[in-house]
Amino acid sequence: MKTYQRSQIVLMLLICMFAAFGAFAQSDITVGGSALGEPLIDALAANAGTEVSATYAGTAAGINQFCFNTLDVVVSSRFMTLPEEDLCNQGGVTFQELVIGYEAVAYIAHPDLSLPQCLSSGDLNNILSPAASISTTWDLVSPAGEVGLSVQVFMPPASSLIETLVDDQTAGVGFRSDLQRLETDSAVIEAVSNTEGAFGVVRASTLTPEAAVTVAEVRNPETGLCSAPSADALNAGNYPQGVQLLIYANATSVTEKAGIAALLAPLGDLALAEPLLTGLYLPPTTSNFADNTAVLAGETGRRASATLTAYQIPATISGTVNIAGNSSGFSLISGLVTDFTTQYTTAVINNNFLGQAAGLQQLCNGEVDAVVIEGQLAEDTRTACAAVDIALVELPLGTQSVVLVANEADEFLACLTPEQIARTWDAATAGDVNTWQAVDASFPDSELTLFAGDLGTVTPNLLLTHVSGGQPLVMRADTETNNDPLYRAAAVANVPGALTYMTWGQYQDVLANNQARIQLVAVGQSNDCVTPSEESLQDGSYPLAQTLSLVISQRALERAEVQAFAWYVNDPVRVADYERQSFEFITPVGLATRQVTLENAFAVAQEALQARQAQEAAATPVPAEEATAEVIEEATAEVTEEATAEVTEEATAEVTPTTGE
Repeated sequence: MKTYQRSQIVLMLLICMFAAFGAFAQSDITVGGSALGEPLIDALAANAGTEVSATYAGTAAGINQFCFNTLDVVVSSRFMTLPEEDLCNQGGVTFQELVIGYEAVAYIAHPDLSLPQCLSSGDLNNILSPAASISTTWDLVSPAGEVGLSVQVFMPPASSLIETLVDDQTAGVGFRSDLQRLETDSAVIEAVSNTEGAFGVVRASTLTPEAAVTVAEVRNPETGLCSAPSADALNAGNYPQGVQLLIYANATSVTEKAGIAALLAPLGDLALAEPLLTGLYLPPTTSNFADNTAVLAGETGRRASATLTAYQIPATISGTVNIAGNSSGFSLISGLVTDFTTQYTTAVINNNFLGQAAGLQQLCNGEVDAVVIEGQLAEDTRTACAAVDIALVELPLGTQSVVLVANEADEFLACLTPEQIARTWDAATAGDVNTWQAVDASFPDSELTLFAGDLGTVTPNLLLTHVSGGQPLVMRADTETNNDPLYRAAAVANVPGALTYMTWGQYQDVLANNQARIQLVAVGQSNDCVTPSEESLQDGSYPLAQTLSLVISQRALERAEVQAFAWYVNDPVRVADYERQSFEFITPVGLATRQVTLENAFAVAQEALQARQAQEAAATPVPAEEATAEVIEEATAEVTEEATAEVTEEATAEVTPTTGE
C-alpha cells in the first residue's frame, strides 16, 4: 500500500473518530445538583437506555451551573429561589419543574415502648441530644416512660440529609454519646423491632408495612399539627423534618436532546415511576404526578412552587401603612420598618403602639391598617369589626419566653409564684430582699444571689412585665451581670441560693452543654405550677411566655403598600430578625406558610375591591348629556331595525310567486 493511501486512510479514521466524538458530545446529557438525586438519575438513565454525564456538587452550586446553561438537568432539595430564577432569566434559561419524591426522618420505636403520642422537639432533645446520654432509663426521658427500662437508640451510618434534619431539631452538636450505629436502615429497623426499650432513626422511604415497629408522629412547631412522615404530609408542609426533591430541566435541552424526554418520562406516570422510586424516596403525591404530566407535555416555569412565588413586592412601592397595638411588638416591628423603608424609600410606615385595646378599636374604626396583639384574637373583636364591614386576617408572629434556672439543691425554688418572682427581681424591694426568707417567710434564711443577663434585651423586660400585675417594674441593680447564659447557668450550679433567667432557646444550649446541678423553675400558684416546655410555651399555659400576632384589615390588604409590608414581615429570610428579638420556633418553612395565607388574603381583597367598584359604578347616576346620547342611540337603533325589517318584507314580497301562478 502506498504511503499516501495509508495517510488518507488514517486521516479518514481520525475524521470518523472526531465525528463520532462530536456526535457523542452533542447528545451527552449533563446532570448536577444534589447528590440525593444520584440513585434516581442512574435508575432513570438505565430505564431509558440513555447516557448521562453527572457531577453532584449540591443544590445551590447545581442551580447556579444550570442557570449559566452548563447543565441540562439539575436535582434540587428545595424550590428554586427568586434570585436564582432571575439568574436563569438573565442566562436565557427557561426551565421545567418536576417533583421526583420526598425524603424524611422517621422516628421508630419498639412496639411495646410508651412514647408521647406526638413527639415535640423537647422530647427529641430528651432522647437524642448530647445531654440525653445521662438519661439511661425511659422514666428519666419522658413522664410516660417505663421506670427502669433502659434507653437504647439506634441510627444508621452518618448520612448528610438525616444528620442535618435531626440535628436541626435537637439541641447541641451531634447526638447522645451512647448512640449505636448500625450498617443500614434495615438493620436499625430490625434492631428496634427486636430490642425492648429501643428507639431508632431511619429514612422514611426505607419503612415497609411489614416493619414491626411503631412510627412516631412529630409535632410541627410552627403549626402545632402532629403527623407521621408521608408524601402528603410533606407536600402540605405539615411534617417538619423532610425535604421535597425536584428536577429542573432546561426546556431548550429537552427539545433539542431527545434523550432527556425519555429520561424524564416515568415521572409523569405512577406505574412507570413506582418501581424506580421504591426504596429510594417517598414517591410523589397524586397531585404531583398530575403536575408532572402537564410539565412533560411542555409546560414551563414554576408548577409545584407556583403558589409560593405568585406575589413579589413592586420595586417602586409607595404609600403609607399605619400600625398600632401591644407595645410588646414594638421592637420587632420597628426593626422591620427600618429595614423595609431603607429598601423601599418611597413607602412610609407609622408605628403607634399605645396599647392593644386602643389599637383594636382603631382597626375597627378604619384608622389603622394592622395591629400587634398578644394572644389570640377574641371572637367578639372579629364580630365588632365585621359589623362595620371590616374582616380581619390574623398571622402569628411567634412566641417569646423567659425561664428561670436555679441551683438543683434548692428544693424550695422548684416552683415560684409571680408575686415571689416580682419581689425577687424588683428594684423597689432590693434593699429589703437579700435572703430567700425575705422573699417568702416559708423559705429558708439563706443568701439570695441573682445572675442577670443584658438588661437591654427583651428577656428581662418580659420577665418583669409578666409578674408585675400590670405595674411597671425596674430590674434591681445589685445582680451579677453576664451576657453568656452558659456562664450564668454554671454560676447558678456552683452557688447555693442562686437564680438566673434566660430564653427557652438559651436553656436548650445549656442542656446541650451538659450543665449539671441546675433545675428549671416552674411558675404558678402552689397547686398549679407550670413547668416551661415547648408545649406550655405555645399553648399559653406557662405564665412567662407571650405569643404575638399581627392582625391586618382585609380592606387594607386591597392597597399595594399594605400587601408589600405584610409580605416583607413574613419573608423566610427574616428568620434572623425574629431570632434577634428572642422569638422561639421560627423557621423559614413556617414563614413561607404564612406567605401562602397572605396570598389567599390578597386574592380575597382583590375580589372584594372589584365587587365594590362594580357596585359603585352601577349606583353612580349617568350625567344628563350622556343619558340623552344613550336614548338617541337606542332610538336610532330601533328605527334602523324597523326600516330594515320593512325593506326586507317588501323585497320578499316581490320575489315570492303568488299562489296558483
